[in-house]
Amino acid sequence: MTSVRTHPDPSHAAAFYDSEEDLRTRVLSFLRAGLEGGEAVVAVVSQRAEKIIRAALGDDAAQIRWG
Repeated sequence: MTSVRTHPDPSHAAAFYDSEEDLRTRVLSFLRAGLEGGEAVVAVVSQRAEKIIRAALGDDAAQIRWG
């Protein structure tokens, strides 16, 4: 079981992107840093963006709450 750390000051980001590669470049490191830090990670993105990000994250995508 993975423990999730609660953080009193959650961080968030918004990203505009021009291509799939641009999306991956802007978002993946932010999401991975949260996962590696044991944080609860929520991604609120379009269905298309979710598909792209999930594919890039592989098995780690299951640790993210999608919306």
